[in-house]
Amino acid sequence: MNAQFGTGTWRGMAATLAAGAVSLALSTGALAWSGQVEGRPASFQPGAAGGYYVWRTDTETPHWHVETTDRPGFNHLYTGTLTTDGQFTGVNVTQPEGDDWIQQIGPGTIQYHFHTYSGRDGVRFDIVGGSQLTLALGRDGQPIGRDRIYLGAAAEHPASNPFTLVR
Repeated sequence: MNAQFGTGTWRGMAATLAAGAVSLALSTGALAWSGQVEGRPASFQPGAAGGYYVWRTDTETPHWHVETTDRPGFNHLYTGTLTTDGQFTGVNVTQPEGDDWIQQIGPGTIQYHFHTYSGRDGVRFDIVGGSQLTLALGRDGQPIGRDRIYLGAAAEHPASNPFTLVR
């Protein structure tokens, strides 16, 4: 039996294959967050180089970490705002003491205030929905230099501060 296909049939098959490819891409990683933030920076430990350490992992809950530390003898005030076009969930503060605080303003904004010495402070959270996370990170009342922001296992620096991560 010979099958004959007209031009319209081929276009329909091509459209179906293209739609399937897009669906497969979306379900297998196109919605993953930037690999730049995957994994805890190996250099992060209390008392390490002062600054921010930002990472995401699938092995911990919550999955996102924005942590701060300073070398012994230093006391810096870390403040900032995190925003997403999704919703923050599971928000909690890491090792709060004294006047450390985080505040969730609506579903997509977090503000925080940490005095960090040689220990660690930070905020952990998950994001439901959304495709962006914007971080505006400060220290002692000023935006912190990008060279003091360490992203993911490779401890890369963002191109600027503030910066946006996308999935």
